[in-house]
Amino acid sequence: MLVDGGSWPHCTARIIIGLVTTMPRALQGLFTLCVASILAVGAAATEGAVVALTDDDFDSGRVASMEFALVEYFAPWCGHCKKLEPEFHAAAEQLKAYQPHVVFAAVDATTQKIESSRQGVRGFPTLKWYVRGVATDYTGERNSRSIVKWIKKKTGLPAEHLNTQSELESFVRKHSIGVVAYLKKTPGRGGGGDDVVVAWRVVLLLPNSLRFGVQQRHR
Repeated sequence: MLVDGGSWPHCTARIIIGLVTTMPRALQGLFTLCVASILAVGAAATEGAVVALTDDDFDSGRVASMEFALVEYFAPWCGHCKKLEPEFHAAAEQLKAYQPHVVFAAVDATTQKIESSRQGVRGFPTLKWYVRGVATDYTGERNSRSIVKWIKKKTGLPAEHLNTQSELESFVRKHSIGVVAYLKKTPGRGGGGDDVVVAWRVVLLLPNSLRFGVQQRHR
């Protein structure tokens, strides 16, 4: 068994080689297969919470099945992309256990050109925010703290419930620009029915700079 002071992958490789060469030949194949599987899992874990997407993922409906996804379109040679990479990965790690689940993904726009063209990607990196497959521009700053804050704002409670006239008047005074949805409330349906669901989905696609309120009225 050989161990030197090099980096851990090289040390691991030397240890494995030493073990295999001292084993009976009948066990060497099985041992090698087991070790390869373990290392593959470890490699996947070190990649973090960012997944790679291809054009097929968009065409097959995989991305449309994701409730929320932040997608980076990058080019391997791009210096700005390399600068963003650790911030993007750090944000993904911070939100691994966040609910609702947000997918962090990367698309190599130099090889996956169909979706890049659809989204009008001209410069790198370009960040797109997907809600059930519908893309809008990411408008926050490009550091992990800002990315996390922006996503939590996008995926948190998207609008204020304005249950009384005084709450409505306070909302109007507080925000110079705002949007209020007046929805009919169906008796016996605690969530307010399909109108509320549709309104919530629309709000999630609109700019963060706007403030939203919802007032429900009985039919």
